[in-house]
Amino acid sequence: MLRRLTLASLPDDLDSVLPRAESDVAAAAEAVHALIDDVRSAGADALLDQAERFDRVRPASIRVPAEDLAAALEGLDPTVRAALEQT
Repeated sequence: MLRRLTLASLPDDLDSVLPRAESDVAAAAEAVHALIDDVRSAGADALLDQAERFDRVRPASIRVPAEDLAAALEGLDPTVRAALEQT
């Protein structure tokens, strides 16, 4: 059975309840820098290659059609849109 936690019920030692994944930040940063450098040198072709590598799909284009953007904006919750448009 799942335990239900509330803020009041959290122990002082959160790692006992919510352990953090171990990760090598330096290795992740190195991988990200390699991807960015690839995009800097190869541009959109690098983005398409990365989409194929990570998502197993090669999009026809990296540009989202204007009508799709307009439809997404129209369908956006007004509260969310207001929050996003706040400067």
